Amino acid sequence: MILHRDCYQNFKQLILTLPYGHPKMMILPIQTLYRDINNNYYLSKGEINQEPRIFPNSASIHFHKAEKWEKLQSRINLDWQQFPLLCIYELKDINEDEFAHWTNTDFKTERKNREYNNFQLIKKGEIASSQFEKHGSDFMTSVLPYPLSTQQLIKKTKNQELSLPAKANKSQDFEVIKTKFLTKILPYIEIKSVRHYLGRHNVNIWVLREIEVNPSTEYNLDELFKLRCIFFHIPKTAGLSVCDALFGNRGAGHINVSNARYIFGERNFRSFFKFCFVRNPWDRLVSSYHYLRKGGVRKSISPWIREKILAYDNFSEFVKVGLISTDVLNEQHFRPQYKFVCDKHDVLKVDFIGRFETLEPDFYKIIQELGIKSHLPHHNPSSREDFRQYYDDEMIEIVAKLYERDIQLFNYRFDS
Repeated sequence: MILHRDCYQNFKQLILTLPYGHPKMMILPIQTLYRDINNNYYLSKGEINQEPRIFPNSASIHFHKAEKWEKLQSRINLDWQQFPLLCIYELKDINEDEFAHWTNTDFKTERKNREYNNFQLIKKGEIASSQFEKHGSDFMTSVLPYPLSTQQLIKKTKNQELSLPAKANKSQDFEVIKTKFLTKILPYIEIKSVRHYLGRHNVNIWVLREIEVNPSTEYNLDELFKLRCIFFHIPKTAGLSVCDALFGNRGAGHINVSNARYIFGERNFRSFFKFCFVRNPWDRLVSSYHYLRKGGVRKSISPWIREKILAYDNFSEFVKVGLISTDVLNEQHFRPQYKFVCDKHDVLKVDFIGRFETLEPDFYKIIQELGIKSHLPHHNPSSREDFRQYYDDEMIEIVAKLYERDIQLFNYRFDS
């Protein structure tokens, strides 16, 4: 996805109209832009697609992979709004034939057929002026430049630009933040992918991204609101078993404190019973490593897994060489556990911490607090040997340093 200077004002208007609070479906006009082998660009005049997006992002909403398209699904009622202005281009590069993996081209939607036919016309050079608007190779110089680093960007907006008036109500506060944020940040942005726009800036007022396509996942907030609770599902801590037992689905997913404040609202966040389960960091690391080596939830080997995990011959080499990578430590299965349940000031924000090691008695305390009856199923049983058998002294120390905050906060030792 490309944000071009031609669309800057329209995109700014889109951001200013985004809803805050209960999620809403926004229908966004997006025009297809093709790039040929000579780096010329062509806007397809008749190819303006209506893209559904959810604002703010909600864990209740996901894309279901249908036969040859994606179907947006939600377990909650959504209002929707058509945004009238073209604000984004979707780039199709002829050098990267995205249709090559299709087994046939008998597409079942008008949009996909139109896209495929236009792609082939550009590829063959059969370009009619009535169908395409041609631009030269300098067209992309008008894409807004992306800053060298997120930190440099945030520094430009951190002080007086984002300050709020002393006497402003909550809605005014939000409007001020939106206006200041747009004025100071948008000039620096190149949105190669709108889905990850605000996520790259660690700004949670709006999140423009799709939920990961996965037909087997069923996220739903309904039971959490009924039970007035927020479960922070830290990966590889028996969270699926807890979600199934309490909610009958996957709940809110792997959210953190910042996500939860916006998904549930500040008032609910303060009043709901908040809980999590944690696990010995050395044990969790072994479990995460083997889980991802098998492809994770999709049970398929992604390029990321191939590059970051399978590139190492064994667990020892992964810990000693691969684990120190920022990309690896930011992956949710390797991310330190405190980052899910502490706020930006490193303050713990949950009311109860259960332990993987004492799963059943701690789960019983939770259902007592919620006033319900339930039993705990068990997912992902492991036949691996004791996690301590995977470590030597050097590996123990590496993990101790990388997960120091987890070890201190949750009172773990290697042999506990």
